[in-house]
Amino acid sequence: MRGTSITTWQKRGLSFFTVASSLMIAITTVSLAWASFPIAQDNASNSPYGDGWQSGDNGGSHMGPWTLATTSGNTSENGHFVGNSTNNNGTSGDSNGDGDINTPISRAWGLYANSGQTASATRNFNIPFTPGSVFQIDMDNGDIQAGGTVGFGLQNASGQNVLEVYFVGGATVYTVHGGTPASSGVGFTREGVRVMITLTTASTYQATIRRLVDGAQNTVSGSLASPSGGQTIARLRLFNANAGSGSSRDLFFNSIVYVPGRVLNVGTGRGYRDIQPAINDLNTLPGHTLQIAADVYTGTVTVTKRL
Repeated sequence: MRGTSITTWQKRGLSFFTVASSLMIAITTVSLAWASFPIAQDNASNSPYGDGWQSGDNGGSHMGPWTLATTSGNTSENGHFVGNSTNNNGTSGDSNGDGDINTPISRAWGLYANSGQTASATRNFNIPFTPGSVFQIDMDNGDIQAGGTVGFGLQNASGQNVLEVYFVGGATVYTVHGGTPASSGVGFTREGVRVMITLTTASTYQATIRRLVDGAQNTVSGSLASPSGGQTIARLRLFNANAGSGSSRDLFFNSIVYVPGRVLNVGTGRGYRDIQPAINDLNTLPGHTLQIAADVYTGTVTVTKRL
């Protein structure tokens, strides 16, 4: 094609894909046979949790061991366990029969807290987040008393929150809290939500929350918080802060998946999981270079705009 120049080269284990400014339409197939990026993942059905959930348990891959903490030594007030996530549904039950967020043998990680106490669980990611990274987790709250809050935080290496997703007792929707709190637009449910966080740049995010019971979902975007320890996400914190007494107020989590970013627009700092979305982004302009990390990319890359 006249005036078209597509260049791909390698440097220090990275592949750089540059499209010249005169390109109008091009179609090419990319199949780069490198070792796949490590994917961090874990769920409550893995073997380390067969005897419950304790500090030091380390199921799955590419994450450090759990550290479990409570604010009271009284086990009737706060603690951790492995159990059936449908047990917090109250009289409504598992209305669609999907087992809420359970993995096989009806298992999920549980946290309970009452009497003003908090139960939390933290673990490190072996690979800190970079632009384009995607994190997903299932969360299943029960009822939450006034003054209680349940959710999770993505934190820097100093243990400071960079982004949180939570539900406050008495509220009507889940909150996504980076630099400022934002309504998710997704209403309360006792039957679980799936939360997907994409780091769009080193300082911005996109969060999608989907109710498992009916598929209702919404996506919000914003800036990360800027704590003194920096904005690089390096660990996960789950928490139940005084949701209240009884199994109907237990909080469950399951099915962690974290995939590091693979494609970076060097000109804008925006990250992506795949090549095609990087090309399609309106922020990708003539002369920009896409830095493509070592991984396996198989499929068709189509450029349908003037670059």
